[in-house]
Amino acid sequence: MKYFFVSGEVSGDLHAAKVIKALKSKDDHAEVQAWGGDQMALAGAEIKKHINELAFMGFAEVVKNLPKIWKNFRLIKAQIKAFSPDVLVLVDYPGFNMRLLKWAKEQRIKIVYYIAPQAWAWKPKRSALLKKYVDKLCVILPFEETYFRDSHGINQVEYVGHPLMDALVQFHPNKDFNKQWGLSDSEKYIAVMPGSREQEVLKNLPPMAAALTELNQKVLIAQSPTIPTETYHKILDNYPKLEVKLIQGANYDLLSRTEKAIVTSGTATLETALLGVPQVVCYRASSISIAIAKKLITVKYISLVNLILDEPLIQELIQGQFQTAQITEALKKIDADRSKIIQGYNRLKNKLGSPGASERVAEIITDLIKNKSK
Repeated sequence: MKYFFVSGEVSGDLHAAKVIKALKSKDDHAEVQAWGGDQMALAGAEIKKHINELAFMGFAEVVKNLPKIWKNFRLIKAQIKAFSPDVLVLVDYPGFNMRLLKWAKEQRIKIVYYIAPQAWAWKPKRSALLKKYVDKLCVILPFEETYFRDSHGINQVEYVGHPLMDALVQFHPNKDFNKQWGLSDSEKYIAVMPGSREQEVLKNLPPMAAALTELNQKVLIAQSPTIPTETYHKILDNYPKLEVKLIQGANYDLLSRTEKAIVTSGTATLETALLGVPQVVCYRASSISIAIAKKLITVKYISLVNLILDEPLIQELIQGQFQTAQITEALKKIDADRSKIIQGYNRLKNKLGSPGASERVAEIITDLIKNKSK
C-alpha cells in the first residue's frame, strides 16, 4: 500500500516516524513518501520536502512567507497526485495541513489526521472542516475525544493516547552522557528548552540567558537540529559569564541530568513533566502575533501540563511577565514547590494513560484501507 505523510515540525517528524515504523511492521510492501524530517527518513519514508524549509511560526512570520507557502501547496499537490497514495496521513502542522483537506477529498484520497488541530483553544471552526473531510481523527489529549464528538459531532474521532508515553517507555538514559558532553557527575544543571524554531530561539533565549547569568548556575541548552549553532552563539556571546553547553539530539538525556528547567511553551513542557523535571514555562512572540492571539485564543493556560490538569501547577511567564527578575524568582520558587510539582506530574501521567499511540494509529490506518477495498 502507498502512504503519504505530511509533517512540518520536529515533534511531528518524531511522532510520524513511529507510525511509519509500525505501518512497515504490518505491511511488508508499504511505500511511504512524506514531507518531514530525518526521523521519518530513518523510518523508511522518501522525503519529498524537508521540515527545515517548512517551520514558519506566528502570524507575522506566516504573512511574510506567503509566496513560499503557496508555492509549497502547488508542489505538494503535484507530488501527491503523482504518487496516488491509498491514505494521506496529516500529522499536526494545522496551518498547512488544514488547507489540504478539501483538495485531498476531491481526489478521493482517504485522510487520517493524527494530532488534531487545537480547535478547543482557538479556531473552533476548524472542527467543521475536520468533520466534513477527515475519515479518521486521531487525538492525543484525554479531553479531545469528548470535545470533538460531543461538542462538534465528529463521530470518526478516536483517542489513541499520547505518543510521548511511548517515548518515555522506550527511553533508556545514556550512561556515557556526562562523559560524552564533558559534564560533571556532581554538578547541578538547569535545562533550557528555548524552542524548535529559529524565531522562537531569537525571542526567548536572551531573557532566559540573562536570568541564568544572575543565578550563577551551569546550563544545558537543547539545540534544535534545524537551527544553526551560530544562532545560539550570537545570543550567548552577550552573556560571557554564563557557563553553558549546547546539546543536540539528546533532549531526554539532557532533562534527566538536570534539577529544573526553563521551557518554551509547546510539547517540550509535557516532555519535561513526564521526565519529572520541575519547570518554568516562558513564551514571547511578536507584538502583532500576541495582539491577534488574544482575540482568538480562549484557553486559561499556555502549557500542556496546566491545560491537561486544568490547574496552574507550573508557573507560566508570558510576554510582559517574561523578564529577567520574574524568571529568576520563578526558578528559585521551584525548590519550595518541588514536592507539589512532582505529585502533579504523577496525576498527569495517569491522565495520559498507557503507551501504544503509534501502534494504534497504524492499526487505524490499515483498517481504513481494508474497509476501502471492501
